[in-house]
Amino acid sequence: MERHAVGEREAFELLRSHARATSRPVVEVARAVADGHALLPRE
Repeated sequence: MERHAVGEREAFELLRSHARATSRPVVEVARAVADGHALLPRE
């Protein structure tokens, strides 16, 4: 949310979109982000 300056809903949508695009579960993508991986580029 901080990295992209978005609210909770939009942050979830970004996670879900990335998960779908990479055929990974949302929880796996969320864990990676929480661990500090920059999976989504800064806008």
